[in-house]
Amino acid sequence: MRILLVLWLCGWSWVAAPAQTTADLVAGDAESAAVLGRSCIVVTTTGQMAVAYAGMARAFAAPDLLGDLQREYARQLPPGEQPEFVIEQTAPGLYHYVNRHGQASYIREVHRAARGESATELVLHTWGKRFFGRYEAVIHVTVTAGTERDLGYATVVYAYPENGMSRFLARHLGLVERYFRSKTAELEALSVRLGDALCAPEVAHRISP
Repeated sequence: MRILLVLWLCGWSWVAAPAQTTADLVAGDAESAAVLGRSCIVVTTTGQMAVAYAGMARAFAAPDLLGDLQREYARQLPPGEQPEFVIEQTAPGLYHYVNRHGQASYIREVHRAARGESATELVLHTWGKRFFGRYEAVIHVTVTAGTERDLGYATVVYAYPENGMSRFLARHLGLVERYFRSKTAELEALSVRLGDALCAPEVAHRISP
């Protein structure tokens, strides 16, 4: 879940909703569209960063975006400390990792493209297992240019717990929803730090060619 949320740092937009809906962008992808057709937990985040859009566009265009994020995260750890898990690319656009609890997760890139010269969008389909059972999610992130030195971000997460009891708890007690929201809040500061590092011109050499 951590690397997934780190990836959400790339979802910056000045507006609360992207110009294209998530449904529009996944219309040709049956698995993602099926997730959106269910009664999902929806989590949204928006904000601003003092980072030039050009730097984020460069990071977004890198072929190994997840790898770049992971390497920057590892670089910022204290000396001798290792990341709690490592993402592995198992096929083009498909990634896998196992967290410290032995729970596997999969990430599939569905859509990544610039929208004009001042916006970029990314859609991920992810699935795996957590304490509440198996889940699927679609993550739609948008980056939009602001001024020369600023950009905004918006992320929409559609999460669907597959276990019926988990859906009941999510609907009536909010336990699962609080899990997704707490993870987002917990890693927001980390996401901003990694995004700032990857977008800075002086660290361009660390972005995969």
